[in-house]
Amino acid sequence: MRRRLIRLRRRLSAGQAAIERAINGQDAEGAVEVVLGAGGLVEQVRLDPDWPVLQGSDRLCAAVLEAYRSAEASQLAEWADAVGDDTAQGQHQIAAPECATEAPPSAHLPADQLTQGLHRAAAELPAVMNSPQHLPPPAAHSHVRVHLDGSRIDRISLDLPAETTDDARLEQVLTEALREASTAARKAPAHRVQDHPDISAVLGLGKDSAAPGPAPHHREDRLQLLEAARQLLHHGAGSCRDLLRRARERPLPAWTDVGSIACTTTAFLDQLEEITATLFARAQDRLGALASPEQVGTLGAATLALALQLRSAEAIMATVIALPQGLTRTVGALEGYVDVLDAGADRAKLAG
Repeated sequence: MRRRLIRLRRRLSAGQAAIERAINGQDAEGAVEVVLGAGGLVEQVRLDPDWPVLQGSDRLCAAVLEAYRSAEASQLAEWADAVGDDTAQGQHQIAAPECATEAPPSAHLPADQLTQGLHRAAAELPAVMNSPQHLPPPAAHSHVRVHLDGSRIDRISLDLPAETTDDARLEQVLTEALREASTAARKAPAHRVQDHPDISAVLGLGKDSAAPGPAPHHREDRLQLLEAARQLLHHGAGSCRDLLRRARERPLPAWTDVGSIACTTTAFLDQLEEITATLFARAQDRLGALASPEQVGTLGAATLALALQLRSAEAIMATVIALPQGLTRTVGALEGYVDVLDAGADRAKLAG
């Protein structure tokens, strides 16, 4: 699994490197040009001196959106081509960004409550994973409003009289508003785990350096603990599978090069779904070898963290232009889970 994830990360790194340069898009009349910089952030909106003739003031916002979508489609197409280029693998290494899944510092679960805590977290997880999740809207701009459809830029409106405002001023306000919107699209939603106390408590176990307490003395206690952990792994596996399928089945907008982008994205998500299922099966197999409640709790915390990280990644993939970032986050989260599983296996060998 680790080798497969490394290969996928290298492909994504090659794709990311391919779009670390400025990419331009124009409307059909050539009245507006939008320049996207590294990772799809808007660098500049440029207006042709003849834009009033080419489009007219009533069509300016539609032309800006058309130019933005053209640049977005070009950037994603270049990313897809680079990801599919085997010769580019290994030439670039870009670290995966962290996802916002921090637990409150006070979260703690004593060992004698661990079994009950895992049961409650497992019961709480499906509702958390299936609740609607939207990226925060971009900050309101004084003269331009970027309207979103879900998390995609759908419409732009301008409250300045375009025909009497100088072009430099128009370019400035349009650039600032689109830059804010494209930046917001790449921010993973922060999880308010404090709103889910049972998940928060188990997540806190993964951050506690001290052992959570004495191990259960009775075989029945251990069996109950392992059953609770298995239930959590079962819910985690189902939630992660559903997230990846949801991302794969989401239709791409018509203004993109659907063919190459869809093929690349679908192939990646198919592999990630297979890898995720394999990792959860491996976690189930290794569960019985864990020597202490502390190790079981750490695995439970890692499982919840993985689910929340994939939820963040799926949310930013909905923005389309942030597909590369979402896939990179997913691979990074799965690599982190592999680390937890391998560390648990090593500790089990030492204990044996």
